[in-house]
Amino acid sequence: MEPTLKLPSGREIRYCKERLLRFVTWDAYKVYDYWGGYCQMPTSMVTERHVYATNVAMRARSSVNSWRVFTRDYTRDLADELDDIPHELDLIDSGLSEIWKGNDALKKVVAEIVRHSGLTDMAASKVLHLLRPKFVAISDTYVRAMLGIPPVPIASTQPKQRLFSQQVAEVQHRMRSLRFGNSATIETLYEWANSGITPLPAKSRQCKQDGIEAIPVILTKLRILDILLWTDVAIEVNPAWKTWYEQLGRE
Repeated sequence: MEPTLKLPSGREIRYCKERLLRFVTWDAYKVYDYWGGYCQMPTSMVTERHVYATNVAMRARSSVNSWRVFTRDYTRDLADELDDIPHELDLIDSGLSEIWKGNDALKKVVAEIVRHSGLTDMAASKVLHLLRPKFVAISDTYVRAMLGIPPVPIASTQPKQRLFSQQVAEVQHRMRSLRFGNSATIETLYEWANSGITPLPAKSRQCKQDGIEAIPVILTKLRILDILLWTDVAIEVNPAWKTWYEQLGRE
């Protein structure tokens, strides 16, 4: 039976394997997840490579100059706070007490990042996901829409550190909640994605420069959920994804 992801809204996401394969083959996986993330792990240091992969592959459009306080200049080192989020902490599988501790640490890290001009919760979460791919959910506009999370009010008088860190916390909570009613689907897709997809050719300029010839597919359960949510909006608004999905339905 084809695995289907069920959302609290009643919406169902079908063709999950096909979506994942399309994403890792043709979208951001090679430059973002692998070259930008897994090639630098394990680490608690934000690097310029993390920021580059986030801006280029994930189109975060975050301020490179603002990130330099954490990267090139090291004026502000986030390693101490990130060390409070263990590398193996898993938003989907870990116990609630560990999750609560990790989320408290994450809110502090996000608040520190977004107080710098040009950095939002989306940029912060996309960079931090590369350092903790099992735990930090990406606070993307597509994903938030699928999870039913309203955007931060533009005219709000609250400090943006509080607004953005709260928004990240809400994404964390709702992504964790997807495990309920979807455990079999998540397990099936996790096993399939990490063993059923053959290594991908390293066609990107970044991978070729690093001498990478083949790229293995490594997807956490959290990233699988993120990709499935993201693609459901991309199919509606992105011409390339829309065309692909229409062709898939005709096959």
